Amino acid sequence: MKKLTIVDIAKMAGVGTTTVSRYFNGGNLKKETRKRIKEIVDKYNYTPNTFAKALKSTDSKNYRSNSSVSSLLCKWKYFKIS
Repeated sequence: MKKLTIVDIAKMAGVGTTTVSRYFNGGNLKKETRKRIKEIVDKYNYTPNTFAKALKSTDSKNYRSNSSVSSLLCKWKYFKIS
């Protein structure tokens, strides 16, 4: 079975991906919406991908680690192909 994504959760809950993101980041949501998303998250034991979140972050403290991760991934791909 494919790993569940926030896109999948959003479709199941009948909301947008921004709303699901807001749920995980503690943003303001209606109680009913929060409950629907929570039920899906609990049912499928979903946990957000922290690696993806770090890559997506524009926070300056993550810049160094993000560029290091990118460098490692590029090197890994290069050596894997060669």
